[in-house]
Amino acid sequence: MAFLRCLLLLGLLAAGLRAAEANPSPATPRKVELGVHILDISDIDEPGGKFTLHVLLGVYWQDPAQAHDGKGPKVFREDIAIEEVNTIWRPMVEFNRTTAPAELHHSLLRIYPNGRVEFERQLTVQIATQLDLRKLPFDTQRLKLELESFQYLADEVEVVLPADKLRIASRISLPQWEPGKLVGEVSPHYREEYNETYSRATVTLEVKRHTQFYIWQMMVPLGIVLAMAFAVFFLPPKDLSDRMSVIIASLLTVVALSYSLHSGLPKISYLTVIDWFFVLAYIFLGLAMAGMVWISNLHDRDEAKAIRADKWLRWAYPGAYVLASAIVVITALN
Repeated sequence: MAFLRCLLLLGLLAAGLRAAEANPSPATPRKVELGVHILDISDIDEPGGKFTLHVLLGVYWQDPAQAHDGKGPKVFREDIAIEEVNTIWRPMVEFNRTTAPAELHHSLLRIYPNGRVEFERQLTVQIATQLDLRKLPFDTQRLKLELESFQYLADEVEVVLPADKLRIASRISLPQWEPGKLVGEVSPHYREEYNETYSRATVTLEVKRHTQFYIWQMMVPLGIVLAMAFAVFFLPPKDLSDRMSVIIASLLTVVALSYSLHSGLPKISYLTVIDWFFVLAYIFLGLAMAGMVWISNLHDRDEAKAIRADKWLRWAYPGAYVLASAIVVITALN
């Protein structure tokens, strides 16, 4: 009887061990260190809502299975590096929100005697972004890079982004933009469509738009056209047809200038600062036409009063437009 009890206890113990092996307790996630060095930003496609950058992406982790007896690291380059890294465990960290396959230029794999693995790639990637153009052309955009493992969940791989491994070149190829603050953060990200949580590193780069292009290509021509339009109040009040011809020509020029500038911008549902400049131009040109009709009718009844009103409007219209434009610019800068 005692022998049977021993056999039963041994059977229960073996079953418990098998259950423990089948459902192991959650282990600590493997830490994977990232390094992001932005080498250049070659394009910010505002109509397409994407940007293109050249980046050196480094992924570093500890793998005891790769420890060896050598005195220095094993080094693999280019295609051999890609072939070798595919034969070992790696965290599969890639960029998120890409609009096209990444273009690989160079790759480097180093495996140290203590099992540290360093895998670096120089890539060109296109990444979708959301631009807030309300303050255009006085805007600062925030370009976001999202990095996460596309194979391992947050309880398996935890990415780390040290501040000293986050860098950007001092100059970029785009003359219209100036790079600014570069920050990174790591947080769990829940994907509702898969009901899974991944460890995500988010790198945010601020780029400030240079306004000189819009000043010389939009503001100065628009100011000249409006000055010519408001100059009609220096013509005799009775010459209504000549005055109207100048205003209509100015209006058509403003429409053409607006079309030219907006052809390179996305079709958005809100007004930018540039839009407000043109809206004000349309309003004041319309008011100028109404003012001329009123002065022409007044001239038929009281010539002296019409001349006095004409002299007042020739300064009131441009002054009011400059004031309204200044309010728009000050609001955008604050």
